[in-house]
Amino acid sequence: MNKVPEKKGGWRKVIRIVVKTVLGIILLILIVIGLILTPPVQNFITSRATAWLEKKIKTRVEIGRLFITVSGKVAVDDIYLEDRSRDTLFSAGEIRVNLSFYDIIFNNELDIKSVRLDDATAKISRLLPDTSFNFQYIVDAFGSGTKDTTTTTDTSAGMLIKIGTVDLNNLRFVYKDVVTGNDVDLSLAHFDTKVKTFDLAKMNFEVPEINIRRLNTKLVQTKPLVIDPEVADDKTVQPAADSPVLQLGIGHVSITESSVDFTSSVGSMYANAVIGELDVKPKTIDLANSVFDLGKILLHDTKAIVRMDKKENVQPAVVVDKTNVDTLNDGQSMRLLFASLDLQKVDVKFDDENAPAAKAGMDFSHLDAGIGTFQVSNFIFSNDSIGALVSDASLKEKSGFELQQLKTNFLYASNQAFLQDLYLKTPGTEIKRDLAIKYASIEALKTDIGNLQVDADIDNSKILVRDVLTFVPSLRQQPAFANPNATWLLDGRVTGSVNNLSVERLSLAGLGSTRLDVSGTLAGLPDINKMQADLVINNISSSQRDLLSFMPKGSLPQNITLPNRFNLTGRIRGSMADLLTDLKMRTDLGNVTVKGTTKNITDAKKAVYDLQLSTEKLDLGTILQDDSTYGPVTMSFTAKGRGYDPKTANGEAKGVIKSLVYNRYEYRDLTLQATAANQQITAKAGIQDPNIHFALDATADMSRRDPAIRLELMVDSIKAHELNFTPDKLIYHGKISADFPVANVDSLEGALTISESLLVNGEQRIKMDTLQVFAGALDSGGHFLRLNSDILYAQLEGKYKLTEMGSVIQRSIDPYFQIAGTDSLNENQQPYNFTLNADVVNGPVLQAFVPNLDRMDSLSLRSHFDDLMGW
Repeated sequence: MNKVPEKKGGWRKVIRIVVKTVLGIILLILIVIGLILTPPVQNFITSRATAWLEKKIKTRVEIGRLFITVSGKVAVDDIYLEDRSRDTLFSAGEIRVNLSFYDIIFNNELDIKSVRLDDATAKISRLLPDTSFNFQYIVDAFGSGTKDTTTTTDTSAGMLIKIGTVDLNNLRFVYKDVVTGNDVDLSLAHFDTKVKTFDLAKMNFEVPEINIRRLNTKLVQTKPLVIDPEVADDKTVQPAADSPVLQLGIGHVSITESSVDFTSSVGSMYANAVIGELDVKPKTIDLANSVFDLGKILLHDTKAIVRMDKKENVQPAVVVDKTNVDTLNDGQSMRLLFASLDLQKVDVKFDDENAPAAKAGMDFSHLDAGIGTFQVSNFIFSNDSIGALVSDASLKEKSGFELQQLKTNFLYASNQAFLQDLYLKTPGTEIKRDLAIKYASIEALKTDIGNLQVDADIDNSKILVRDVLTFVPSLRQQPAFANPNATWLLDGRVTGSVNNLSVERLSLAGLGSTRLDVSGTLAGLPDINKMQADLVINNISSSQRDLLSFMPKGSLPQNITLPNRFNLTGRIRGSMADLLTDLKMRTDLGNVTVKGTTKNITDAKKAVYDLQLSTEKLDLGTILQDDSTYGPVTMSFTAKGRGYDPKTANGEAKGVIKSLVYNRYEYRDLTLQATAANQQITAKAGIQDPNIHFALDATADMSRRDPAIRLELMVDSIKAHELNFTPDKLIYHGKISADFPVANVDSLEGALTISESLLVNGEQRIKMDTLQVFAGALDSGGHFLRLNSDILYAQLEGKYKLTEMGSVIQRSIDPYFQIAGTDSLNENQQPYNFTLNADVVNGPVLQAFVPNLDRMDSLSLRSHFDDLMGW
């Protein structure tokens, strides 16, 4: 029987078939891919896709060329997409994208190594009447037409996106939206960047460098359309609580030859900026913590204009309830920092048409300034502080103010402020050195300025008044600022707190001819009643003109003339309660020296004093504006004691008037001395002059209700002609004694006696009898006054007041002889009723004075006065 042979290798055939099939498929794929990568096939696909897309969206679509390589390079040329109004929606000359297909397919990663876009235009609009975006038709064409309300959860991991370099050239973007009222027209010549990190999941982006050239942006904001409040207030979409915070890291941004133009008819605002060169190298942009460290900033050749137009009442389009609106970092402190800021040739103009133009000074509502240079480093700004190091600054403003140079390290914080290494220079101002203050808080300055710490060191600086008026023109009304061309010279070193200041030196000049140069300490400020001083006055000098300009109008009596110039030196130590003075004032009208101590000088009963006062040729005639009566006085005077109320004073005073010109005669060596103790006052005075020689000794008892006075005056000689009192020779010698137990003029009691009188009239010598005056009280309740002399015997009795006697007599004369310029009626006139009897004797004494009375032997007068009748 024949055996059938066994078939071998069947499984090998199966393998060969599978392998051939797989290879065939791969070959087919490679052939297809190869065909796709060929320009003819790609052109075919492009034309078919363009036709399909035109049919789908029913607008014109053009793609000049599409080229794709296996390596991931995609090139698209001459793209054109038209909107329904037959205007350009998007067009581009060239699009070049370099990406990895392998990473997309196998690693779920979009790695765009580079992107380049040239000659592109995009126009987005939302216009009336439908107020839909002009690309909405594309969304509708590819949409399902029904709204899917089913909520789905994507559990797959998002695709990782990487972006390398981006290069944009010659772009234009137009956006016009009548709904929001925004109109944007942007053109860009060049933009390039390289993205290091692009993490959408964590919102982390890091861009090492951005370069922008000729970015020109025009923004117009108009009144938006009224939006349904229900839509505007829709808060159904809220950010997730765990949404990542944007982390943005930018290494370097360079913007050149660019501009921004913004117009808002809603906010009535216009702004324009033409940027020559802007270079920013930020270090940290931390949105979560509101920390913005901009690193280095450079801005050159830039012009900026901001104008606030006159506002009209515009109703807002939408009123939005912000109760539940999430605010980023609400209440969190913001910090803005930069390592350096370099501004050069930057012009800034600001106009607020709602504010009137200022008549003088720098108008902060209408600024026009040119910044020559402004270089700042280590800048920090937060909610409670600002500080920086200014290495150089210069600017000019249309008001005429010019800052030539500024250097300083400054800080303003919640508890201190300082200007260190300050140097500020204008054409008329130069300020140098340091100024620092410290305080517990800003609020504490309002209630406790005494604890404000001061450390000021101003070195030989000068301040032009015009520069001060530039910033505070209202000060022009103050006398110190009246002359804008004046220059103040300031040099000082002041330390300590306001209530305890140490003045190492302080000199001020330039307020006209006024000069100040002092040193020492001041304590107790700002309460002037508690102020204590220990000041060495090296020089305080001024002039009449300066003093009058500083003093309030009308504060100086019109009959007083100040010296044309004066100079004060010396020392003041203590307070109004306890003061030591050693001062000397030199003037063109004489000198005054005051030296000594005082305590409680404002209290007449408790005052304690030990003073020395002297004058040297002090021109009283010029000061009192009566040089025909008064002249220079040179004197020295001392006073020591307690109190200056006559009833309680206890002390002594003495002095010498070395020279006094009165009535064109110079009196010399008049001595004065007075003491007060236990309500008893004594006084002595005397002079031994060739033309006047007398000695006075007087006492007063102040223990009674009305003082009691006694005095003895011995007149050796008084030569009236030589003293310029009479044209003819008249000499008097005599003794005057007075004893008045009651020295109240209106209730006078006592006696006055003039005896041993000798009168020389020309060549005639007349010896006079004793003259007596008696005053006292009547039993009827009135008073009497009697005079006995060689010339006159008179008696006054009744109810009267000697201080009102002149008005009483005038009132009686007025009905018969009205004297112009007098007013005899006195509403406060006390009742009176008195009789006056007088006899005039024509004797030798009277004839010596009135020689024409030869025919009259005597003259009698009898008169009665009361408040109901005349005489």
